[in-house]
Amino acid sequence: MIRVRVRCGPGGVELTAQGHAGYAPAGQDIVCAAVSSVLYTLAGLLDANGELEAFAQGEGSTRIAARGERGTKSVARAAEILQGLAEQWPECLRVEETAFE
Repeated sequence: MIRVRVRCGPGGVELTAQGHAGYAPAGQDIVCAAVSSVLYTLAGLLDANGELEAFAQGEGSTRIAARGERGTKSVARAAEILQGLAEQWPECLRVEETAFE
């Protein structure tokens, strides 16, 4: 299962994704491909708009941090899209949102 966590605070927002969907074998997993597409598009948009604070990727994990009002809104919209995917494939994806100080 992929677990996406979105943490919002006064200075910005952070999105982390960890795990594997497990819908199909590696290289054939449409849920993983959909999540990856959303995350790469988000990172590209934030970078193009000067709102990307951090981007890190490892085996089965991604971290995106954004600053500013537009950056926060972009991450929130991406989280909504991911939540829609989670509703389609609840056994493969979970999205959680929390606040931080």
